[in-house]
Amino acid sequence: MKKNSPLVIAFFLILLISCSEKSVGPGDIDYEPALIGKVTDSAGNPLTGVNVHYVPELLDSSLKKGEPYTPMPSTRIHFSLPVPARVTLVILAPFTRDTVLYMLKNEFMNAGTHSADINLDTLTNGVYIYVLKYDTTEIESSFLIIRDIQDLPSTMPLVRTDNQGNFKLHYKRLGIGKVFPFTSEASPVIIGYRIILNRFKIFLVKEGYNNYSEDLAVDTTTSMRKTFRMIR
Repeated sequence: MKKNSPLVIAFFLILLISCSEKSVGPGDIDYEPALIGKVTDSAGNPLTGVNVHYVPELLDSSLKKGEPYTPMPSTRIHFSLPVPARVTLVILAPFTRDTVLYMLKNEFMNAGTHSADINLDTLTNGVYIYVLKYDTTEIESSFLIIRDIQDLPSTMPLVRTDNQGNFKLHYKRLGIGKVFPFTSEASPVIIGYRIILNRFKIFLVKEGYNNYSEDLAVDTTTSMRKTFRMIR
């Protein structure tokens, strides 16, 4: 049995309880529109291992203008087990559904009410999915992390460049077009909505080079190819 559940979650700036996302077959991914980037040094030599982040632009439809949003260090998920069970809690990337982090992995728990504190300080900006599994039950929800750009170098990037300096970020991985209800820190009541727009700032980090950022706007129906040059 698979279901979505209105779990109580206090998370950073934004909370989303959404429908399950469908898996994409490995043959389909290559045909999806994406930002296809190449990173080089000032001489045009490809740079491998460049950490790729982004800062999404959001359309804010807040119902309470000026409401303060204070980032929180962790997420607490509450759940109940009708019988003793082994529990797995995993964080996935959307679209590809690649595993990002395991919070619980086949951990035995007794019947009753439980909570799991999930520290997500290592994750960069982006949309993520958490999946809670026990017995034949699977609970799935999506959430959005938004951090200040100066905090991104210490987080896990969305992708890294390969040995040819190339990377690919599918627009669906960036969550473009997704709608996120959000709450204040003090209450789970929805006070507005945010939509991820097709405009964002790409942010590149590599040790020994100056951090690089550039504002981009993409047409979500077609891939964009772009070269980025980093300097020391």
